[in-house]
Amino acid sequence: MWKVLPVRCCIALLVDIWVLSTMGWGQMRHSGACGSRLCYSPVGREQSKNTVSAATPADSRRGVAELKAVRAPATRMQRKPVPAAPASLARLREVRDAVPLVPEPEDDCCRRLVEHTGVHDRGAASTWLVFLSALGAVEETDLGYARARGDRDRAALAAGFRENVFLAPEVLAALGDDPRTPSTVFEAVRERVPRWERTKRQNWEEFWTERVERRLDWAVLLGLAERADGGYRRA
Repeated sequence: MWKVLPVRCCIALLVDIWVLSTMGWGQMRHSGACGSRLCYSPVGREQSKNTVSAATPADSRRGVAELKAVRAPATRMQRKPVPAAPASLARLREVRDAVPLVPEPEDDCCRRLVEHTGVHDRGAASTWLVFLSALGAVEETDLGYARARGDRDRAALAAGFRENVFLAPEVLAALGDDPRTPSTVFEAVRERVPRWERTKRQNWEEFWTERVERRLDWAVLLGLAERADGGYRRA
């Protein structure tokens, strides 16, 4: 009996390993004391970072106010929220300086921005945080947001804008030597607007034309474009 039992255990263990490798670790679930939470796995972890839930369609994934990141063609994640461009980069640095050096939760950071910089409300503050993280002026960590160490010059901010802000590369590519209006630029990039954005509001074209104009204004502020004859052209 004692000699046979270990052999049976080994066989059962081998069967369990075969079943687990067939199912995939990402499909396992905790049971009993662990409740019904998904097991830790590379698959489960990656999905939890990019989706609200496993049953949520990819086209309906959003952040608190609006979807914060969109996957670019090169599989790079780009940030979507863009605040209205201020009159100068001094305002950007003022908002950035209100973000703590030690990471704090988003709610606390939003409160600081509203109280210390006059940002209108929490939604606007959240948009600023996400946008500043795209530019590299703020860092997003597991603990929250923190001000990036060191100051980023205009060229570095412009590079972050071009690479990490959704629709920024396409908007810039749509500019030429002749001035183009925001409506004309929007027509050039409209196919890149996410499908769920088109279905969730009736005036999506007007809404995204205004979002394109925000990107154009930031491009001017960062030296990537210039205003001319009521429109925008390549800098």
